[in-house]
Amino acid sequence: TLEATVQLRSGDLVLAATSSQATVHTVDAAVSLGASDSLALAPAITQLPEALAVTAGISSSVVFTGADLDDGNSDGEDGLVLTLGITGGTLSAVTGGDVTVSGTDKALILSGLAADLKAYLQAGSVQYEGAGETLSLELARASDGASAMTVAVLEAVTQTPGGNASAALVVPAEVRTTPGAAVAIAFGETPLVAAGAVTLTFTATGATLSWSADEALSVEAGSSTSLTLHGTAEQINAYLAAGQLKASGDGSIEITGAATGTITVAEQANTAVAVSALALPAGFVVEPTDGQITLATYALGTSTTAVRTVVLSVSDGTLKAAADNTVGLDDEAEDDSIT
Repeated sequence: TLEATVQLRSGDLVLAATSSQATVHTVDAAVSLGASDSLALAPAITQLPEALAVTAGISSSVVFTGADLDDGNSDGEDGLVLTLGITGGTLSAVTGGDVTVSGTDKALILSGLAADLKAYLQAGSVQYEGAGETLSLELARASDGASAMTVAVLEAVTQTPGGNASAALVVPAEVRTTPGAAVAIAFGETPLVAAGAVTLTFTATGATLSWSADEALSVEAGSSTSLTLHGTAEQINAYLAAGQLKASGDGSIEITGAATGTITVAEQANTAVAVSALALPAGFVVEPTDGQITLATYALGTSTTAVRTVVLSVSDGTLKAAADNTVGLDDEAEDDSIT
């Protein structure tokens, strides 16, 4: 378990402190002997949502929002074999986009390079028909069989009017605000996956939305309780990932249109000590040796001038870090807790 505590300092005065936890998972590593004598790690499946939306009773696209694949070989590109397994419904896909499809409707096999498989999955190329169930994923390197496994839930949902069955949106469960301040909503790099131009409407209840102008989306800067974005997934992702949409106050945000979601907006008490919230995912997937932990752009807030102290601690294992020209380290640079 990784625990992070952040303190916001102004001079010698500590203005804020809070902590959050995330689970750190490791994957097995395998040694590949090559001309470079470098270490080839096991393949990895990262940023896979815990739940994948499907429409019950009909064949619908499974969109692997934000999923990333790594062959584990830093020296070049290795072919990968991804096996998708279920027990109840049926899976289907066709060969295309430099991805070869084989196997059965219960154990669908996709073969190709990491980048091609990633694009294939995020394009909604895999179809599922059933009532929803657990999907197993096994990613293996074709050259030596080194593999990694994970699971996701195929969650049957009711399609909203005007919705896009092939669209999927990942949103943060909560954004914490302080009185009088608008806080950027910490979306990931690719929160939305959809085909073609789509529309998303953000409606705040109790809270207030504010946003920046964007020429590509034909959006003018403003502040209100409702914002509608219309554009391609790439355009909307670039806008949301850059922190252009902010929230203030206390309440909730409902997202409707091509995809749906709900975000809780929680205003912190306006006391002498303000609360700064960390935005951590539910878990990190790292290699057992020198695995890298990467926090999101707005994990520690949006200020570019406030000085923060971050304490990282793990319940099992060792953390290592190195100072640079902008970040200093206290205590040990290799320990179970680093400041």
